[in-house]
Amino acid sequence: MKKWHVMVIGASVVALACVLFCLYRQSKGTYLVEGLREAVERANYCSIDADCAPLGPVCPFGCGLVVNRSERQRILDEIKAAPITWDCYSMMYKCRSDSPVCVDRKCRYAK
Repeated sequence: MKKWHVMVIGASVVALACVLFCLYRQSKGTYLVEGLREAVERANYCSIDADCAPLGPVCPFGCGLVVNRSERQRILDEIKAAPITWDCYSMMYKCRSDSPVCVDRKCRYAK
């Protein structure tokens, strides 16, 4: 086999490995983010307005999320412990100043 064939095959293998690694890393990150979103949704329950607390600002979810006050720190700890590099900063969010309310046993901001 000629030397340039070996070089082309080697470069192709390296390029393919890089593409597969990037796809794996992206799918793993997406899976983790979706799992965190599900955890936030499960922690979003209430009986009265005082049960609700804002979650954010927290990257990458912003500051529109609210959860049950007793679940807030656990959710924040899960987000901080996730092995993902977030490409955002908390300072980029302009958050609401009103308090969340309990509507149909879910925490949310009044419209």
